[in-house]
Amino acid sequence: MGQPTDRMGDAQWIGHILKRLHLLDDGRRKRSPEGMTYAIHPGEVRDMMRRYDVVPIVNLNA
Repeated sequence: MGQPTDRMGDAQWIGHILKRLHLLDDGRRKRSPEGMTYAIHPGEVRDMMRRYDVVPIVNLNA
């Protein structure tokens, strides 16, 4: 996405990217002492991957 990779581990940055990819729904958001938890449906991730032409990673250990 053209963003610096040194910020990829930052939780706030991850939230920003999820929002930018339109994967967040405030109705499925939960706050906990550890931080925010978002319920993201696998179908939404697959749709985002199709839109951005992301190649799926095959799990070779399965």
